[in-house]
Amino acid sequence: MLYAIVTVLILIFDQGLKYWTTLNIPYGDGVRNLIPGFIRLAHIQNYGAAFGILQNTRWLLVAVTVLFAIAVIVLVSTKTIKGAFGRWMAIMVLAGALGNGIDRVLHGYVVDMLEFEFINFEVFNVADIFITVGGILFCLYVIFRKDAIEFKKREKPQSMSYVKQRQGADIRKVQKPRLTKETASDPVLAAAAAAAEAAKARAAREAAQEADILKQLKKEQKLPEPEDSELEFTLEDILAEFSDK
Repeated sequence: MLYAIVTVLILIFDQGLKYWTTLNIPYGDGVRNLIPGFIRLAHIQNYGAAFGILQNTRWLLVAVTVLFAIAVIVLVSTKTIKGAFGRWMAIMVLAGALGNGIDRVLHGYVVDMLEFEFINFEVFNVADIFITVGGILFCLYVIFRKDAIEFKKREKPQSMSYVKQRQGADIRKVQKPRLTKETASDPVLAAAAAAAEAAKARAAREAAQEADILKQLKKEQKLPEPEDSELEFTLEDILAEFSDK
């Protein structure tokens, strides 16, 4: 949201100065001193790009501006451009490109008005300042920061059998955790192992309690205990049983 607000403010400043120039300075030879000896205001109509290149290519430049705007919006919104400084420089270039793009769509040319007096330099406008300064700083940012632009790698889709195998492996790991050096260093695995141990101890206690209850019931009901002699038999007894039949 802040990027959009700043972009709109730059566009208002750029378009406002251009509109004032067309109303107050005659086209071609009109001049207004801004800072005497340093910079002055003029009124020039540029039918090309910066420094007078690509003359009379209105819709080509508009198409390039649209594609550039889409690219910057995607790179900034997805944080492919790493670091706030890099993203702000890209926004500055975007705002300048949109400012000149609006002129080309509405008028077919770009209004330039800023002219240096102490040097022979092309007449430019506010949008050109943001494009030039933002572009230079962004290039320096990319040069001196290795991870300035980082594209995320798309993960390959996994088959259902692979997913089920991984899920089964994960379930087995959770059901039978083992206390190792790795689980001890991982708080999640350590907690799972501790929970499994606690569940095992609880089950053992419950089994012991059930055994005690059964013994108590036998004592109260005085159930007869089978004698060891009744349960003991030998191979001769089995053979005798079959021989009688």
